[in-house]
Amino acid sequence: TMIYIAFLFGLTFLLVYMFKLIKPYATMIIDLYM
Repeated sequence: TMIYIAFLFGLTFLLVYMFKLIKPYATMIIDLYM
């Protein structure tokens, strides 16, 4: 069970990290289309 929790936590952290990395580019693209 601990391995599953650690895996889930790692996946969530990765998603948050990717979102923070992509957000500036996404905002730039949205500004271009607006």
